[in-house]
Amino acid sequence: MDLAYQDKLDGKINEEFWVRRSAEWQQEAHQIRSSLQAIKVVQPERYLNAARILELANHAYSLYVRQDHAESQIPQNGTFELRD
Repeated sequence: MDLAYQDKLDGKINEEFWVRRSAEWQQEAHQIRSSLQAIKVVQPERYLNAARILELANHAYSLYVRQDHAESQIPQNGTFELRD
């Protein structure tokens, strides 16, 4: 944005372009700030999901080893179901 402003001052870009692009950059900056603010909000379900993923990862090998040969084959749809 600073370089664009310098180009405006140097006459390399016209006022109309500067106004339009400046407004777009301001809007983009606002959206980024809003997204960052939303990330900062604590959402307990995120922690629960992360804990469940880590728990599954810790048990994945033993679950895989315990299942019988037919269950350990890769399914046609490419998704796995790990069962206790």
